[in-house]
Amino acid sequence: MTVEEPVSGPEPAGEPGEGAPIAPPMVPVPGAPAAQAAAPTLGAPPAGYWAYGPQPPVRRTDWNGFAIASFVLGLVGGVLLSVVFGVVALVKIRKTGQRGKGLAIAGLTLAGVWLLVIALVVVIGVATAIRSDRNAARAVTRPGVVGIFTLRAGDCFRHGPFTDGTSTASARVTVVPCTQSHNAEVIGLVSAGDEAEYPGSDALGQRAKGLCDEQLHSYVFDLLSLPAETGVRWYFPLESRWRLGLHDVTCFLASEQQSVTRSLREDDTTLTMEQQRYLRAVNQYNIEIAEMGDAVSTGSWSKVRTLAVWVASAQVAERATLISAPWSSAVQPAVDRLVADQDAAIGLWHQVGAAATDAEVQALAVRAYQAVGRDDVLAVRRALGLSTTQGEPAHRP
Repeated sequence: MTVEEPVSGPEPAGEPGEGAPIAPPMVPVPGAPAAQAAAPTLGAPPAGYWAYGPQPPVRRTDWNGFAIASFVLGLVGGVLLSVVFGVVALVKIRKTGQRGKGLAIAGLTLAGVWLLVIALVVVIGVATAIRSDRNAARAVTRPGVVGIFTLRAGDCFRHGPFTDGTSTASARVTVVPCTQSHNAEVIGLVSAGDEAEYPGSDALGQRAKGLCDEQLHSYVFDLLSLPAETGVRWYFPLESRWRLGLHDVTCFLASEQQSVTRSLREDDTTLTMEQQRYLRAVNQYNIEIAEMGDAVSTGSWSKVRTLAVWVASAQVAERATLISAPWSSAVQPAVDRLVADQDAAIGLWHQVGAAATDAEVQALAVRAYQAVGRDDVLAVRRALGLSTTQGEPAHRP
């Protein structure tokens, strides 16, 4: 008897090695078109599972607050906070993907611009602080620090203890408007010579003294207007500057005892025509009588005889100038009295020059000096608006 095997349906597909049939390899048929290999595809993952592999970040649409704050602060000049918020914004945007990277960069850029502007302002401020300002007339309008060899005639400046003589080009002083407190004023720059070889400090110092004394009389017509203890000082160049062709001496008036708040200049730019006329008339006489006073005080009677002739000559020239043209009605009476005094004094000075004995010289010199009354001189000066006491400036009557 034959036992038949039961008939069953097809075997379900299974994994290899678990009873699943293995498909035979496909053998290409000659002449048949080659089949296109199907590109492998990934099916959609089952519900509740993520697909394998890196996923692109999700782009957020909200703006980063730090980026906005950095931009706004950059606009209004909040430099420090703009930089801090800008950096924080860039770090956070990289992590979160928020919007605002451009705003953060713009905020940092604006902060940089503000820093540049601040730096420029500081530089300009420093430059302004060390450099004086001048107006169209080249007068100082704002205090500043300058080299002594850049000073101009008419500059007022502040200086510590003074020493006559050389100074390096880097030495600096503080120039100020002459209406501000100062203790020195430049009266002129004058060449000390054109020779190629340096004259030496001693010789150049003597030369500078003479040149600056001349500058004084052309800058200040009325020496009575100068404050007490004010004297002429100067700076002359070192040998190194001299060899560069820089031979100018800087002459200035200075006082270590007191400061002033006005210019000491009294010349044709500040005085009236009548003031100038009178001061020019008496200038030579004042020089001669000052030297006469020194000779009398030392008892140099032979020198007094010689000087008496010069004093008489200067007084004759002064008288001629005083009567050469009429004066204003307020000044004329005082001038007439002064001229009468001079008539008597001139004769006495001639007698001094001819006196036989020292005793006669002394007695006549005193009489000649007193012949020109001090009150009459002051009356003319007062009528003209000139100084009547030491240090008093002239004014326009």
